[in-house]
Amino acid sequence: MELLSTDLRLTTEYCTLKTVHCILNTEYCSLPRLYPEHCPALARNAVCPDFFLILAPYTDTVPMDWKKKLKWLRKRLTWNYKYAIGKWDNMGSEADRYNAIVSLIRSCAIPEPRILDLGCGYGALMQYLKPEDYSYCLGVDLSDTAILKARKKNYPKCDFKVGDIHRFTPPGTFDIILFNEVLYYLDNRTEVAVRYAGYAQPNGYMIVSLYDLKESIVADLSQEFTFVETRVVHDNDHHVVWGINLFKLFR
Repeated sequence: MELLSTDLRLTTEYCTLKTVHCILNTEYCSLPRLYPEHCPALARNAVCPDFFLILAPYTDTVPMDWKKKLKWLRKRLTWNYKYAIGKWDNMGSEADRYNAIVSLIRSCAIPEPRILDLGCGYGALMQYLKPEDYSYCLGVDLSDTAILKARKKNYPKCDFKVGDIHRFTPPGTFDIILFNEVLYYLDNRTEVAVRYAGYAQPNGYMIVSLYDLKESIVADLSQEFTFVETRVVHDNDHHVVWGINLFKLFR
């Protein structure tokens, strides 16, 4: 049995309606109550009509206590719902932000880099990168729904995996590690960034896209890595919307 994609296999990791309700109706969830009729797209995706949501399995090797696992399972279900109802369908229209990211990738002057896109969503970055801009890109996101959408795009030289960034272990090393509007959501964000820096090539870079400037996060990361520059993205009224930050990972 499987979901829409042959890559997402039904395993023992699934939730019944009752379990979903128990998990979502908590302090960690922004949804008041959730029933199948509120999300027909997800209901249609389920193989078995008795189940509202089926979670794709993923492998992690970084330990996490059960309370945090439950917290992030709640968030996973919430984001699956929001992606399914199209709440973040406009992500790909953030042209100025993505163009700033692409500009920084090119400024690293690494021929055809390997890119790790953490918090990739449905792979919107690939709408702005040209195939000659990279040799391989791996996108990782907590949302099964987002990854399913990304895989259906069939972007060249790309893989997309469901994973909790706290616990995901990258396969191999990368030239550029991108935290794509995700770092400020994470627990122990600096520790997470340092762990991923261990999967960078010796000439590697990290790009951190942040809503607003989030100067305290940039300052913390600058204690660990060599800060290079920030590209500031404004809206039509010249207000700061995003700060796109570039770090060199080896001093």
